[in-house]
Amino acid sequence: MVILQGIPSAVIDTITRKLGLQTAVERSTFELINAIQPVIQADEKFINVVAQRDGAGSIMTTDADRAFFLTDFTIAASSIAATAAGNCTITAILESGESVKFGKINYETTAEITSVNRSMSLSLSHPIKLKKGTSIAIEQGGTGGAMSATVYGYIEDN
Repeated sequence: MVILQGIPSAVIDTITRKLGLQTAVERSTFELINAIQPVIQADEKFINVVAQRDGAGSIMTTDADRAFFLTDFTIAASSIAATAAGNCTITAILESGESVKFGKINYETTAEITSVNRSMSLSLSHPIKLKKGTSIAIEQGGTGGAMSATVYGYIEDN
């Protein structure tokens, strides 16, 4: 006798009915149900993208023909001189054409504290669709800092 724990009877009934199995005759029903493994099928219509840049400028340009979805980003900045102050941020253009900024980091040093390191990573709960053929960039405000950024996302594979 096979005892099934944690499998709702509705699931057992559905599997038995759809496969045309008779539980009174075929013991393989329970063996089959115990052997079922959940499978996650990857959607082959998307291609993962990772782009990185050190210093201010364009991290990447989105494909002109396929939609790009931003899913995660990391940004880091450090001041490398006494009495430096500034910030860095990632900029992009949404599908609607609106320019947006992601992940602003501020840094400031004094004569006593001559080096400051800051970083931020964010995984977006919902991918953000960006405008085709536009730049994702890291911008610097102020002076005396070094910065880097990495963006993660995917494009539609037509």
